[in-house]
Amino acid sequence: MEQNRELVATVAKCQRDSFTVIEPVAAPQYWPHLLGRDLEFPEGKATGPRAFHGCAAGWGLVYIKPNGDVWPCPFVPIIGGNVRKTRLRDIWAHGEIFQALRDRDNLKGKCGRCANRGQCGGCRAKAFARTGDPLAEDPVCYIARSDTV
Repeated sequence: MEQNRELVATVAKCQRDSFTVIEPVAAPQYWPHLLGRDLEFPEGKATGPRAFHGCAAGWGLVYIKPNGDVWPCPFVPIIGGNVRKTRLRDIWAHGEIFQALRDRDNLKGKCGRCANRGQCGGCRAKAFARTGDPLAEDPVCYIARSDTV
């Protein structure tokens, strides 16, 4: 957990001087970390609720393997369908894993109870790697809050 905290703090320091929004891979705690501070973003920087989304696995990201298998993230090896058999649009809209990941009310453990789940959602890849369940809590989260959920 401490290494994750250090990574996020280091990236946040770099963010202060960067015009583009820096988004570290597999560290969705970055968004509540940033939003919990009094930040001044440079004029024109993409900010707001859509910019701060945390883990995009399955709802803002799709990974298509060369064999056509569709995963919700390059680091979450769960086959949601295959584009050689089913249109990507249908896999995206109706695939069980994609539907489950899009509803953050499905998250379990501290991620499911966290007030930051809308801006973070925990890393689904780390949850899957640790437990075999992509909806489990992020095992390296240091920021989970349960004050409003």
